[in-house]
This record gives sequence, structure tokens and C-alpha cells, in this order.
Amino acid sequence: MMLRVLVIVAGVLGLTAPAVAQEVGRDYSGYLDRVLTEVLRPSFVELERNTAALDESLVALCADRSAESLDATREAFAAVTLNWGRVTALQIDPLLAESQRERFYFWPDPRGVTLRQIQPVLIEEDESVTTADSLRDKSVALQGLGALEYLLHGTGNEALADASAPDHRCRYAVAVGALLTELAAAFSEAIAPDGPFSQLLSEPGPDNPLYQTPQQAAADFVLSAVSGIDLSRDALVIPVLGDSPDLARPRTAPLWRAGLSLEFLGSLLAGSEALLIGVDLESLLPASQRWILESLTLEFGAIHAAIPDAAMSIEAAVSEQRQSLELVTLIGANLKALTGTYLSQSLGLSLGFNALDGD
Repeated sequence: MMLRVLVIVAGVLGLTAPAVAQEVGRDYSGYLDRVLTEVLRPSFVELERNTAALDESLVALCADRSAESLDATREAFAAVTLNWGRVTALQIDPLLAESQRERFYFWPDPRGVTLRQIQPVLIEEDESVTTADSLRDKSVALQGLGALEYLLHGTGNEALADASAPDHRCRYAVAVGALLTELAAAFSEAIAPDGPFSQLLSEPGPDNPLYQTPQQAAADFVLSAVSGIDLSRDALVIPVLGDSPDLARPRTAPLWRAGLSLEFLGSLLAGSEALLIGVDLESLLPASQRWILESLTLEFGAIHAAIPDAAMSIEAAVSEQRQSLELVTLIGANLKALTGTYLSQSLGLSLGFNALDGD
């Protein structure tokens, strides 16, 4: 596997990037419709449904502070985080406007802002985080999945299963759940058939504040795929591995307390894959460039296979499966080149600025 991937990487990177293809005859609108109906809407409907279930579970947990209720809530939390992994890299207005994405999950968080902010709130039993209305106006690091992971899995989480313990932590968790439900419902509404984002995506033109052409909208989704690959590789795996085994930092991984880091990695990549594979991009490519999609299909299969078993903790994976994670970074670099350079240029798309590149 390692040799095969290295050969492909060397081969792809050694090619001359294709010239920007002609737009004539390209049905970008068809691609956008398929992404909207086959990827976005199902993903956000599922996110809304699972977030509502998490909210209900948190309320039930506070009413019945038991180990069984806590376990059920943790399962509901896991479902939402894995849903979120598939959509978090999307470069679309419902997520980008008003820091909606950061409010749902403040990640990447390389400086540990969430931990620094949430610990004093819990120690001081700050009442201002225990209602959705007051929490909404606070730092995004105190809202969303990052804060909720610490509440459910971090130091002191046993209080959630102890009816004799103070209920501040539980009420805080309920407030987070209410805000997550509110956000998920807003996302789903925006991409519904009559939602504002769907209308903007379906009707590009000079008066459209987001998209003047279908080509411009298509570029956002290919850019989203590149961003998901970037997040999985540059924001998750590379920081975790460090420069050597002695410098590995598994606890920089998202969701390490919940034991969901590897599954979240798979979800990020699956979100990128969904925007590229199975949505008939082949019909937009010149025949001479259709090898790109075939290569992408192979490389997505390879990268998913390289991710260590999800039952393994990120600490164990870094210690025992370091070579597999290094392989993920190699295939990720290949996927980024295939998508961000070869595919985008063959589709006649200009992806523009990518924040994770640091350009």
C-alpha cells in the first residue's frame, strides 16, 4: 500500500497541470442540483434530526441523573459529531454567516481556547451559561460540540450521573443542546427546497449576492472538498503525529475525550468524497481528463482503509499505528493535488483563496 501510494503521488505531482478547460457545454447547474438534493439536504436533515434527539437526551439526563442516561446521551452526542464532520468544511453561506460554524463546533482550536474558557465557568458555577438566551451571547468556545464534549467526557463528568451532585453542569449542557438544535434547524431550513440558500444556488445571476454564475457556485463545492481534505490532514493528523513519536500530541485531536477522533477523521473525508464522487462530475470533464475521477475514487478508498480502527483511541493509534496515520497524510496530499489542481482546472474552476494554505 505505501509503495503504491508513493508512486501515484510522484506520478500525479510530476504531471503538468491541465489548462483551464472551456466552459462551453458544461452543465454546472446539473452538478449543483445533484449536490443540493443528494448531498446537502440529506446531510442537514440528518443533522437536524440527530441534534434534536441529543437535545431531548440532555433534558432527560438532567431529569434522571444516572449512568444509563449519561451513556444514552453520549451515544446521541456521537451521532451528531459524526454528522457534523461530513458538513463542517462546506464553504457555503449558512455555515459561514455570523460564525454559525464556530458556534456549532469551535474547531480547529490549536490554542486550547475551549478548555481555558470552560474550566473557570464550571469551577465558579457561572449561572450565565445555563440558559440558551444568555449562552448565545458568549464566546463561541463556550457553545457547541467542543464545550459539550468536555461536559460529557471531561474532568468532573461523573456529576452528570449523580443526582446528589450540583446540577450546574447538567443545566449548562442542556443550554448547549438547545443552541445546537436551533442552529441545526436553521441550516436545514436554509437548504430546504424553498429555503434562502437553495434559491440563491438555483438562481445565479448579476443580482445574486452569492453567485453570479453556476460555475462560481460549483467552485465553492470543489473548494469545500479541498477544505475537508485539508482539515483531516493538516488540522487533525499532522498535529497529532508531531515531528517524531516523541513529539506526538494525540490530545490535540478533536473529540479525543469522547474517543471519536478517528471516526471524525473518517467523516471529514467522507464529506469531501460525497462532493466529488457519485454526483456525475464525469459529464463535466473532457474525456482526456476523466482519469482524475478514477484516481480520486481509488485514493479515497485507500485513505479510508488507512485510518486505524475506530475502536482504537487516538493515543493508541499514534503509538501503535503511526505508519497508518503517516499514510493518511501522504494520500491526503495526493487527494489535495488531484482535487485542488487537476480536477478544478479540468472543470474550468478557479478555487481562489484557501485559508488552510496560509496564502
